[in-house]
Amino acid sequence: MGCLPITVFVRVTLQGQTADVAGLFENEVRNIPEVLECYVMTGAADYLLRVVASDLKDYERFVRQRIHKIGCINSIDTSFVYGVVKQAHVFPKLGA
Repeated sequence: MGCLPITVFVRVTLQGQTADVAGLFENEVRNIPEVLECYVMTGAADYLLRVVASDLKDYERFVRQRIHKIGCINSIDTSFVYGVVKQAHVFPKLGA
């Protein structure tokens, strides 16, 4: 990988809302190295993943070989990051 990775936000909706389906998805996602973060969400999507890929072809490989194989996914909605306005790595003092 000779270039900087692209960041992709992936919203995932599962086929069911059972503990078994969620557990299967979460266990599989924990073992996918391209997934840097995975959040359980309210709203239209069940999960939000922050994923890195080297290019569009690599992202396609990720979806086909990693995500589709999980098997309990109803929909995937993808947004590619093309710029960063702010990125903090230190938490602010809360409640101040």
